[in-house]
Amino acid sequence: MIAEFEGDTTQLAKPADEPVNRDTNGSTLTDLKIVDRVAHIPLVADGLVTFETVIKANQFTASLYQTATGIAAKSLDMASPVINRTQPLIAKADGLANQGLDMVEARFPYAFKATTDEIISNAKGIYDQRVGHLLPNEVVKRVIEQIYELKDRLAATGQAAGGQVHSISTGIAEQLHKLAQHAEIPASTKEALIAAYGDIKDIVGKEESTAQGKATEILHYVQSKVQPELERLTNSVFKQKGQAVETEKTS
Repeated sequence: MIAEFEGDTTQLAKPADEPVNRDTNGSTLTDLKIVDRVAHIPLVADGLVTFETVIKANQFTASLYQTATGIAAKSLDMASPVINRTQPLIAKADGLANQGLDMVEARFPYAFKATTDEIISNAKGIYDQRVGHLLPNEVVKRVIEQIYELKDRLAATGQAAGGQVHSISTGIAEQLHKLAQHAEIPASTKEALIAAYGDIKDIVGKEESTAQGKATEILHYVQSKVQPELERLTNSVFKQKGQAVETEKTS
């Protein structure tokens, strides 16, 4: 009885499924054109390469990545009978997906052909054109705020040591110099700020004056000569920013 059973090995054969494609590791492969097309879009392809490079650069994440891909390959192989039986449905879904992608590509061909560097360069150009010009105004605004902060600190020093007065006064002068070097500053304001920078440096350098005397003189100078220029400049900055925002809204 046992001999008969051993001789008739056809009884042990599992009913054959439709042929499936396998790679060298035995993993089931499905021929999905939509996956191949998306993977060959330059931006997507570069993103995948970057992702894999980052993952494999660390031993821990590389190990997790290898384990995950192994599990995925095994799961796909185990699911191959189901995949083969549903292949007509998969092929139909793949065809519909490709038709949809054809429509998107016909409408936005640039996104499917441009390299990552080209996309980044163009995006930066658009940013610089629409938003970048607002940033210099923010820099000007911040420097003006720092000058006011230093002026308030100087006023609060009272009988502070000469070193502290010297540090704050020099800080005001340096901020005025920084502001005067900014390209967005009107010529008349630039000249006034350069002059103020020189005057404050001269006051700081007076050997005959006490620290308190220097602080008082610089405060008076800032309030009478510098502050009006800063206020005019601040109003100009906000006016330019408001006009830029309105232009952006209407464009």
